[in-house]
Amino acid sequence: MISYTIIVSFCLLGMVSAQTGMTLESCLTKENNLVILGKTEISSNTKCTYYSEGKVVASSDTRIEQDPTYKNRASAEITGKGCKLTLNGFSSDKSQTFNCTIVGTPSVSQTVTVDKKNALICSACGIFQHVGVTLLLALLASHLIPKLL
Repeated sequence: MISYTIIVSFCLLGMVSAQTGMTLESCLTKENNLVILGKTEISSNTKCTYYSEGKVVASSDTRIEQDPTYKNRASAEITGKGCKLTLNGFSSDKSQTFNCTIVGTPSVSQTVTVDKKNALICSACGIFQHVGVTLLLALLASHLIPKLL
């Protein structure tokens, strides 16, 4: 029984430590605004830019020019957890691909495709869904590690 506990503990620790890079989470507000959060480690001089179909949707770097299509509709900001895009009036009936590029230490890039018909609604419950797996792994690891000692 102890050998299974050891194997499971190493697998759980490996999965938790492998969570590096960036993840993109998207949702729609009740006002039809698209919110995408690129979660990653943030350093003090981090800048981020969101692209779609080769156009700059929004950037936290003021030196990067925003495409006129998204002017006064989209904004990107660095938060404590990563880079957040807010696109007001998301009305695309077809799926649209967004790329988030974060330049800092380290620099990362990730792509997400948003389909309005299948998009999650932004809510507090949505936050728990994204955090739930990490919490479950942490609880299982905290339960198994004392048994090993």
